This record gives sequence, C-alpha cells and structure tokens, in this order.
Amino acid sequence: MIIFMLITLMGLVACTHSKKDATPEQIEKPEVESAVENSEGDLKKEELGELSTAIDSSYEKTDSYPKEISEFENNQEKVDEETNKSNIKNQEKSSLDKKDTKENTTEKNTENKTTSQSFVQILIVGKGTILNTTSVEVKNGDTVLSVLQAVTKKNGIPISVVGSGTSAYIEGIANLFEFDYGPKSGWVFKVNGTKSNVGAGSVKVKSGDSIEWIYSEDLGRDVE
Repeated sequence: MIIFMLITLMGLVACTHSKKDATPEQIEKPEVESAVENSEGDLKKEELGELSTAIDSSYEKTDSYPKEISEFENNQEKVDEETNKSNIKNQEKSSLDKKDTKENTTEKNTENKTTSQSFVQILIVGKGTILNTTSVEVKNGDTVLSVLQAVTKKNGIPISVVGSGTSAYIEGIANLFEFDYGPKSGWVFKVNGTKSNVGAGSVKVKSGDSIEWIYSEDLGRDVE
C-alpha cells in the first residue's frame, strides 16, 4: 500500500514538472485552434447566407423575366401592327396618286388630242343639196380634193375624178356631170367664200376652213 502511494505521488510530481516545462504556445494551442475553427464556421455561415440571398434574388429576377418578355412581345406586336397600318395607308395613298396621275394624264392626252385635231366644213350643192354642211377631220397636207374624196366615200356619194394630184379635175359628183346642163356647166368650189380657179388638188386646207362645191351652168359666173 505504501509503495502504491509513493508511485502515485511520483506520477503527480512528474505531471507538474511537465506542465511547468511546456511553452505558452503549446498550452494555448487548443484554444487558438478552437477559435480559428469557430471563426471559419462563422465565415462559412456568412458566405452561405450571402449566397442564399443571391440565389433568392436570382430566382426573383428569373421569375420576372417571362413577364418582361411578354410585355416586350406585346409592345413589338403593337409596333408591327402600327407599321402594317402605316404601310397599308402608304400603299393606298400611292395607288390613289397613281390613279390621279393616270386620270390627269388621260385628261391631258384627251385635251391635247382634241386640241391637235383639225376640222373643216364642207357643203355640196347640185340641183339641190347633195350633202349638208359636214365637219371633216383633216391633217397636215390635206387638200380640197382629199377632203371631198374622204367625205363622199364616207357618205356613199359617187364621184368621178380625171387626173390626179394638182392636176386632178372633178368631172362629176352624185352622178351629176359636167355638160349635163349645157356646154358651160360643171363643178366649181369655194374656200371660205372665195371661188378658186385652180385645181382642187393644189389647194391645201387648214383647220376651220369652209369648203363649198357647187354645180354651175355658166362657168362659175352664176355662183359668184
């Protein structure tokens, strides 16, 4: 028993000396390590919290994306609709402008055509009126002869012409010929009231002229 107590006492003394010989760093090491571990734990908790907050915020933003996309699409549809309406209006305006331009051009062409058309009046009198005063369209270079030929052909009135061009001579109209009423009888013509002594093929006409063909029984003296 005494021996056991001595051994125990010696062990206690050895432990005491062991603690005295230990350095402060060796004694406080467990406490420092514990503090570090606690600090690391707090940091990890703080980082996890920030990460969680960021994730939640990201989810909130992600949840709002469909709404924003929908609003953008609606706005885009409105823009497209307005653009289509504008294009339709522009097309309609363009069509109307083209129509107006075409109508104006047609009117101008009609006016020009009417303005450029030239007419003369012609009357044929034999032993009675063969052709009442008639308007005949003429073109540049037409003569008294060509007007007579055109109007009689149109109205089915036969004529007899001897020669051609400037030397052409009207022998008969509507089967009424020269010398039918004497040796001095035959056809003469007037232009604007003036009797002509030259061939009908040599007298050119202009717009507004008045032509008269008259059957004379006295070499034209009876139609002055």
